[in-house]
Amino acid sequence: MQSVQQIADGIMAEWPEDKKVVLLFTIGQSKNQGQFVLVCNDKQVFKTHKKDLLAVIDGRGGGTDQRLQGNANNLKDSNKLLKIIADLLGITYQCKNTVSDENENEKKETET
Repeated sequence: MQSVQQIADGIMAEWPEDKKVVLLFTIGQSKNQGQFVLVCNDKQVFKTHKKDLLAVIDGRGGGTDQRLQGNANNLKDSNKLLKIIADLLGITYQCKNTVSDENENEKKETET
């Protein structure tokens, strides 16, 4: 999980402050349960809406003003979570998922 946190923090450090962004990284064997790292460059989103956002993915966790991390039991609703945050930020929701298929060891990109 620490390497994912470092990747997320590195992206946020390079992201222009005047452009809003939300990133979600999920880790685990299941499409439902696993660990997550959620980052947003608007410090008020997590301060104000942390409990409601975690409820969407049945998550528990903590973090900083710009990062939430922890465990979730409902990662299948992660797109719903990202849409809610995009609406809070007043930005257009665009999702690009990179999914790794264990059996074929190849990556597939999908847009939703």
